[in-house]
Amino acid sequence: MGSSAFHIVVVEDDAVTRAKLASYFAAEGYRVSEVESAETMRATVRRDPAHLLLIDIQLPGEDGLQLTRDLRSQSDVGIILVTGRTDVVDRIVGLEMGADDYVTKPFNHRELLARAKNLLRRAAAHPYGGQQQRHFAGWSYDLARRRLTDPAGEIVELTHAEHQLLALFLRNPGQ
Repeated sequence: MGSSAFHIVVVEDDAVTRAKLASYFAAEGYRVSEVESAETMRATVRRDPAHLLLIDIQLPGEDGLQLTRDLRSQSDVGIILVTGRTDVVDRIVGLEMGADDYVTKPFNHRELLARAKNLLRRAAAHPYGGQQQRHFAGWSYDLARRRLTDPAGEIVELTHAEHQLLALFLRNPGQ
């Protein structure tokens, strides 16, 4: 998958930082969307699924840590937290919430690009906002809601491990 096929969403309320990040990744050949809040990000990925999210921790409304926790419960999308906070506790909490990486401002653009490329290799097959329904042999599985429905339309209760295993099989058909 070429870099232009990857969609990166920069979630940053500071317009200058947002524009700098977006222009840097656009110059590297990525499709980039700029948004200022969690709410706008969700609307954007419904229209154009994202492969990587660069999220500022200090967002208005739903902060970046809450957003990261919510996203991780629904998706394996790549998440890099980008923040001015340098406290090690913030870094640990961000990673515990499900962020893949954490970069503090000011950051080196080439380092951030290298981190993003590593994440994109993994996240390429699972864009956030993309098709979350899988159908097989009359059954239906909603990856986002973790809901399995049998051919008769009944919801089948699964353990956490069963959900993880089924999602793994459905994301990697024929392997």
